[in-house]
Amino acid sequence: MRKVNNPRLLIIIWFLLLSSCQSRSSEVDHHINILYSPGELSDGIHDISIFFFKSSGFGSEINIRNLVNSNINHYQNAYYIPFLDVSDDGQNIVFAQIARGNDERPFLLWLYKFSDGKERKIAGWDYGYSVVSISNPAFSYDENNILFSVTWFSTGRTGLARVNRDGSDLVILETDIPLAEGPEPSPDGSMILVTCAGVDKISGNPAFHICLLDQEGSFIKFISDTGDVHGSYYFLPNGKSIVYNELRSGGIFGILNKPEYYFYLYDLDSGERIKLLDWEVIVKGFSNDSEQIIFQGRPKDKSPWGIYIMNTDGTNLRHLAYFDEFLEDWYSDNDD
Repeated sequence: MRKVNNPRLLIIIWFLLLSSCQSRSSEVDHHINILYSPGELSDGIHDISIFFFKSSGFGSEINIRNLVNSNINHYQNAYYIPFLDVSDDGQNIVFAQIARGNDERPFLLWLYKFSDGKERKIAGWDYGYSVVSISNPAFSYDENNILFSVTWFSTGRTGLARVNRDGSDLVILETDIPLAEGPEPSPDGSMILVTCAGVDKISGNPAFHICLLDQEGSFIKFISDTGDVHGSYYFLPNGKSIVYNELRSGGIFGILNKPEYYFYLYDLDSGERIKLLDWEVIVKGFSNDSEQIIFQGRPKDKSPWGIYIMNTDGTNLRHLAYFDEFLEDWYSDNDD
């Protein structure tokens, strides 16, 4: 599952479209139960893989673990990787990276297989990164193909493309909105979540929202209607609901008010939106029955990150405290 998306274009205000996005909201109360041992986990989720990623000018590193906190795979790259996704079984990585040893320095899409330890180019164009940029790749649920964002700087548009994991059948989707970045496909492949441009209905200011598209890239509706930036958005495995994180920046870079984070569950049929947490959240995975969410979160600003599990109705919040030592070590060289 991908990291938070990184929208980069100027926002285009869509007042008429956004006015059609109305949702009912509710929230839940919660108490944190602390699990000190993997033996306290509920049945059927021990083997779910989650990954941790960090990248800088000195290189990139990915650590893939299961919920027992045992290492599954580890990957290092000598160069900066800004965008990536990891397959649900933890055996493949797809990432976008600027090519080395090429005067044009194009953005290329690569697939790394742990089975043979090889990196393979699967998509890209022979244009410099200032002409066309590739970002935010995402595996389909069956992992047979990969969706990714493409930005054409000559037109200022960010759209979508799809390619098979072997590099065949590259298709540019004809998106009908000028910003469609950070694709996340539905389990059945019929819909796509993206970052799009809109306005915050509370402040009236331009914002990055979440839009729902069909499989060919045509606009269906807005999912979010409040907040400034949204990320960590995913379909649940049953395809009936979406989770996402929302940031309300608090005015000019947080100067006027303290930034606020919210974590929501959105029902696709009813349009009901439930506030699960007022935390900063990075979704890590789901139980196969769509009943539990695994995520990295921190309940207060500047508090340490932790690994948590919550039922999708907002109940039974559990802190996997046996991950704390790993996370402390993982972030020891990072200011985040």
